[in-house]
This record gives sequence, structure tokens and C-alpha cells, in this order.
Amino acid sequence: MKKVVKEAERISSKISSPMIVDLFESQGSGIFPYLRSSFKTRLALNQTESCFIDFKRSQFPLFAKDRYFEFLEAYNRKDKVDLIRLLSVPLYDIVKVSLKDNKPLPFKLYKEMTDASLVQARLYSQKKMALQSSQTWHQITVKFNFIDPETKKDVIKYNVLERRESDSSEKDWRICKLD
Repeated sequence: MKKVVKEAERISSKISSPMIVDLFESQGSGIFPYLRSSFKTRLALNQTESCFIDFKRSQFPLFAKDRYFEFLEAYNRKDKVDLIRLLSVPLYDIVKVSLKDNKPLPFKLYKEMTDASLVQARLYSQKKMALQSSQTWHQITVKFNFIDPETKKDVIKYNVLERRESDSSEKDWRICKLD
């Protein structure tokens, strides 16, 4: 398993973006961290809308919901072509190992969803000042409300979708984190 993780990190360092956590985001409580986060989200969404003509912030939660169910269908069919199209490289490697070894995924998949809402948007780059669009990517976190089939209770999960600025095909968002 360590070999697979190392290989995934090697591949993803060149192709896919790393998952970045903003350490300053979680510091403190009160109104100022909330305002800072919502300001960063608004700026990132404005930049995303100006960069991708097919992106509409009001439509994105519905799109993310569709993308999740496309992934669920592809996973159940074991369709590697669709999985590659829908997932980032590190997440695809995790799913591929799970399918190959007939082991459960490290996260639970739900078939019933009640709501999806956009929570956070960020822009990241591999370098401090990214001049090339291939070095910049957009990540959007979506909050999904699922219904657990066993307990019939609401379950909240946060999933992240990403897209590089250099991606030219329409709606080429990939799931890079499943909660």
C-alpha cells in the first residue's frame, strides 16, 4: 500500500493539484474569520466565473450533485474510463486499488441526497506567482446532505471539486476529495 501511495504522490505532483488547507482560515472564532473566508470565497468565485464561461455559481451545487451521482454510477459499473474522467489522479488511484482488491472504499458512498450547497471556493497555484494557466487551479467545496439508509438520519459530507485553468473542455471539474 505504501508503494501505491508513493506512486500516486509522484504522479499527482505533476498532474493533479494537492489538497490545500488554509491554516489561517481555521484560526480564531467570531465574525472576522467568517468575513475573511466569505470574502475569499466571493473573490475566488468571481475569478472562476471570469475564467470559465461555462461556470455559473448558482448552478454549481446542482452540477456537483450530478457529478457525484455520475461517479457513483461509474463506480458501481467499474467503468475505469468514466472514473478517470470524473476523479483527480490521487482519488482515482485510491478507487482503482479498491476495485482491484475488492476492498471497501475509505469513505462511504450514499445513494440518497436531499440537498447540495456551495460552501467555499479557492484559487491555488503551484508557485507564488503563477503565470501559466496550467499552474493554477480552482477548488470548490460543496456541502452534501445525504440520508443514511441504515439510520434514516441526515448525514453531512463536504466534497471538493477542482479544475485547472488550462482545462479547455466544458465543465471539466474533477472530484478531488470525497468526505
